[in-house]
Amino acid sequence: DPGEEKVVVLQRGVCFFSEKVEQAQLAGYDAVIIANHHIGSGDGANPDGSLCGSQGHEFTPTIAGACTGHRAFHLIFGQTPTYAGDPLQDDPEVGALGADVRAAAQFDGWGYVRLLDRRTMEEIDAYAIDEALVDDFAQGYGDLSVHEVAVDPRKRGLAYLSYYSGGLRVIRYGKQGIEEVGHYIDDDGNNFWGVEVHRLRGRGRLSGKTLVLASDRDSGLWIFRYTGH
Repeated sequence: DPGEEKVVVLQRGVCFFSEKVEQAQLAGYDAVIIANHHIGSGDGANPDGSLCGSQGHEFTPTIAGACTGHRAFHLIFGQTPTYAGDPLQDDPEVGALGADVRAAAQFDGWGYVRLLDRRTMEEIDAYAIDEALVDDFAQGYGDLSVHEVAVDPRKRGLAYLSYYSGGLRVIRYGKQGIEEVGHYIDDDGNNFWGVEVHRLRGRGRLSGKTLVLASDRDSGLWIFRYTGH
């Protein structure tokens, strides 16, 4: 209808999320919704679970975007959600008109590291850097979340986190919860993507020592040695 925004609904899969958003933008839509697929919903075990994937390429977004679970993908078009059979057979038809939708951004933190009891799968504790929980850091300060966790094979209960713009973080974990025991952020900032633990071999001075290898998306490989206890 005149005066209403045009919103296109796409389903997760095949190409990067950034490509979906850019194509919607080029097609003249005012906003895009990307819905989770069957597999992403655990075939119905998590019908409202959503995922906004990684950016595949650089472009300038000019439209709004939102991610939803697979259940909403069907409800928007007046369908009963299903999760069995061929997922391509129960998708809404291309070009079908759905219900009016309204979405609003609500900042609830960048992300968390969660510690679970492996026997009961109950949560013991959760960890996040302080800045990741503050509205003022929601935009303009890089990604304040964790990409990878590397567990120290020699020091039980010690792990290293590649925290994107939050730098490299070291935590201790156990029955009592999670505690940060070390961190590193360069004066010019970091963008740590990957982290691995490497034990040196040979007969040199550092033989047997544990090194932490962290890959920075902007500056390459960084090598650390944790000196705490």
